[in-house]
Amino acid sequence: MCFKYVLSIGSNIEPKLDNLIRALKELSAYGEIIERSSIYKTEPWGKKDQSDFFNAAIKFNSRRAPLDLMTIIKNIEKKMGRKKTHRWGERIIDIDILFADDLVIDEVDLKIPHRLMAERKFVLAPLAELTEDFHLPHFLKTANEILHECSDSAIVEKLPLDWE
Repeated sequence: MCFKYVLSIGSNIEPKLDNLIRALKELSAYGEIIERSSIYKTEPWGKKDQSDFFNAAIKFNSRRAPLDLMTIIKNIEKKMGRKKTHRWGERIIDIDILFADDLVIDEVDLKIPHRLMAERKFVLAPLAELTEDFHLPHFLKTANEILHECSDSAIVEKLPLDWE
């Protein structure tokens, strides 16, 4: 069985673009990257006294079940040098599963759909680009509609970077 995922990735430790590209290479060993959004420069969310992030979203197909993929993601983050810091702190890489097909998962270590995505412009802007008019599972709205309703005041800027 192949699962269709939408993932969010981000970095705010230099070299940010290289970190995103490396994360995609690491993920490619476990599935196929179908499509990727542009890269967005975004203000930090939750903890403001840190560098801006580079964020993106990807469509990713994998035979790995969601809990297995989450374990793989945590291992990739660790391999790339991510360390436990304070909540919403700096990170060399952050990879989140936003959706897995139309599944709802409510485990201690994994919540799908991602529970805070509707509150975060840094997730919604790349997601809206990637999914366009698609109604997101369990929201009954498009990511663009959710983005326009989002109360997050962070500045999110699409960057003219080519990372294909």
